[in-house]
Amino acid sequence: MNRKSEASPTQAYQEYLLRGRIAHKRQIRRWLILPIAGFGAATVLIPLFLALTLRSDQLGTVASFMLIFLFVPLFIMLIILYLIVVSLTFGMAKLYGKTSGIMRGAYTVTHRLNTATTVISKRVAAPVIAISARMAWLERFVLFRGTQNAPEVEAETRDQLMRKEDSE
Repeated sequence: MNRKSEASPTQAYQEYLLRGRIAHKRQIRRWLILPIAGFGAATVLIPLFLALTLRSDQLGTVASFMLIFLFVPLFIMLIILYLIVVSLTFGMAKLYGKTSGIMRGAYTVTHRLNTATTVISKRVAAPVIAISARMAWLERFVLFRGTQNAPEVEAETRDQLMRKEDSE
């Protein structure tokens, strides 16, 4: 019997995928790796060959042309990147010019909210702290009632705390 007729649909699909992967690897090798390797080999071998076969005055001329052939494409690529960076900088400056007023307003609102929140939190916390300080003796009395290890609450310390809270 023929092998293809015996294969199940899933096996046929797996073989199809395998052939696709093999073809993909072949294409990658042919279209990406070989040109890069060829260019790298030419970049190394051509100057080496020229250095060994040419006289010094000829070598200088050929080296100048080779530098031109290397640097002109490099310059073109880098000038494009430079122009992209300059245009992005120009665009960001323009965007900042349009949004600086909005940002300034947002900063002002945020600063006012922060200031108001700080003032309100101090106003809300002050009575709670004052009540807590005044009731500390009650807490100590309830927690340590009947024990010998109860800490002494010094009257002058309590009075100092109350005066300090009242002055704030």
